[in-house]
Amino acid sequence: MSEDARLPRAYSSTVKLRPGATLITVNTTPDGALCYLHGYRSSIYVEHTPGQMVIPKGFEKKSLICELEGYKTNRGAVLPGLPPEDGAKIIIQRVFIPLGVTDPTSGPAGALVPDGFVGTYRD
Repeated sequence: MSEDARLPRAYSSTVKLRPGATLITVNTTPDGALCYLHGYRSSIYVEHTPGQMVIPKGFEKKSLICELEGYKTNRGAVLPGLPPEDGAKIIIQRVFIPLGVTDPTSGPAGALVPDGFVGTYRD
């Protein structure tokens, strides 16, 4: 098994980062979402989650939007706080709420976070 195959996706050694940029891995439940930075759908995106995205310096306050057919669009800050120092990497976890579910705590998937945001994990 190669070194990259053993590493979680946020820790890939094949992604090159510019100075000040941040590598994030976007995980969603369920998988398969299109996620992108607001205003940069065709240039800063993950086509199919889980996947990696490089956030350039100065884009830390942009919204991360995730879309998946049959689910409510999920949006929130791409980096909820200051960017990490020294190239630390971040894993973002989001949970989709099915369309038609008005009370996320009573949906078929059990209790869900109302806005779909689960957590941000730093290296």
